[in-house]
Amino acid sequence: LNVYRAFIQNLSILGITPHRDWKSRNVTSPFNTWTPEQINDKKLPVSLRPTQIQCEIPHHPWLDFFPFRRMRDNLISARDELDDGQLCVDIMGFWDISTKSCSLLVWGEPSDPKSWEITEEFLKKWPWVIRGEPELLESTNYWRRKRGDEIIFRYL
Repeated sequence: LNVYRAFIQNLSILGITPHRDWKSRNVTSPFNTWTPEQINDKKLPVSLRPTQIQCEIPHHPWLDFFPFRRMRDNLISARDELDDGQLCVDIMGFWDISTKSCSLLVWGEPSDPKSWEITEEFLKKWPWVIRGEPELLESTNYWRRKRGDEIIFRYL
């Protein structure tokens, strides 16, 4: 549930309110509809400020909550090739208890990239999602070392 909490908290910081229509694929990120004047990114944490790709390529707003710029760009750039339903299940696995632990973990403030950890299973299944995002791997290895687990140094 910690990723779901992070999802809600980061979207709130962005000024995005999830609503009942979110199951529709036709929901578009506000970054695609707001004018540059409406996006006051000076008030946003650096990690959540929209990228050029976020503003230019229409996408579902749930992809805006990750505090990793390159990860967001990778997901948005994949467009129709992304199975966002499967990605969502793999991130928030509590919706499908039959899946192996294949997710993200959030250990602190959701807008702080250092709070995030990626599981090895997720990394094996979705390596292209975090390609070019060394900060997530650094954070993951920090949390793994803290538990006494081996660090992850491959897949990127």
